[in-house]
Amino acid sequence: MLGKLIKTDLKSTARLFLPLCGAIMALCITMVLCMKVMPESDLGNLTKSITYVIYNIAIFAFSVLAFFVPILRFRSCIMKDEAYLMLSIPIKPWMHLVSKLICSLIWVTASRICKYIVSMVMAAAAGEDANHMNSSFAMLFGEQMNTKKILIWNFCMELLLVITIQLFTYLVSIISAKSAKHRRGLSVAYTIGGTVLMSWGFGAVLMFYFKYIAPESRVSNVADGLITVYIPSIIYLAVLSVAFYTASALILTKKFDLL
Repeated sequence: MLGKLIKTDLKSTARLFLPLCGAIMALCITMVLCMKVMPESDLGNLTKSITYVIYNIAIFAFSVLAFFVPILRFRSCIMKDEAYLMLSIPIKPWMHLVSKLICSLIWVTASRICKYIVSMVMAAAAGEDANHMNSSFAMLFGEQMNTKKILIWNFCMELLLVITIQLFTYLVSIISAKSAKHRRGLSVAYTIGGTVLMSWGFGAVLMFYFKYIAPESRVSNVADGLITVYIPSIIYLAVLSVAFYTASALILTKKFDLL
């Protein structure tokens, strides 16, 4: 049943995201053609700039929609009058949580892949070498860095952050849905309060980690310093994700008397 639910969510959201992927690839081809065909002139540079701006807007829209569309679908499932039907047997509460989360992660990852492909194509079209990014980091930090290592850690951190925020938003929607009045106001209040508490918690975790767990940690370069920060951050986000998921599933089960 979970597989069917994921398939349904992906089919529904693909109607929006697949055309957006195609548009981004078309913009990439347009930018490459502009770089190769159009002469260096005011009109040519203006065309390239406009195309590049549109591309960045499309990538940003893709990332934002990939995050918010599953949330909106989940909120409509929880906060409308037909919520009991949507969450009734044989579809258990945790299935909705997992399905929407997987759907969001797939499209967020797809947006990053599109951005990476376009970046690589643009770099190749501009004649940049494979070490261009390392060279850029070296200019910023005065040292050569393991770019792949940083990108992998950053990508894992980003995905876990998406998971945490998604599950937090689901929990806020579920708690707000328990009230008969002022659901939107409660959602805003819970979101602001929860965000402040999570920010304080993150700062406290970092202080505790560097004071008691790794008080004498020394880093030889910026890459190691970033990874040292990533470790407690990932642990903190993982704990929050588990807590938000568990609370959401328990409240849904109790709210709709689903066993």
